[in-house]
Amino acid sequence: MILMFIMLGKTEVAGAGVPCLVAGIFAGLAIGLSALFQGRAGAAACDAQAETNQGFTNYLAALGIVETVAIFAMVFALIALSSVK
Repeated sequence: MILMFIMLGKTEVAGAGVPCLVAGIFAGLAIGLSALFQGRAGAAACDAQAETNQGFTNYLAALGIVETVAIFAMVFALIALSSVK
């Protein structure tokens, strides 16, 4: 939503539609893939926790690393959009 609101502010400028569209598509794909893999990692962590009843903090750390990819994608898109005047 943060990225969307920044893009909405940028689209009022003439000629900013295409850069916002390209940034939105690539950021959306990166964030969506990050969510997909975060779901897979979360499911694997739940399965491993149920079997061994150990390693909870390690599973949370792995999920945090996957979530960092989505945060980086958002930040990179915001940096790319900052050059749109």
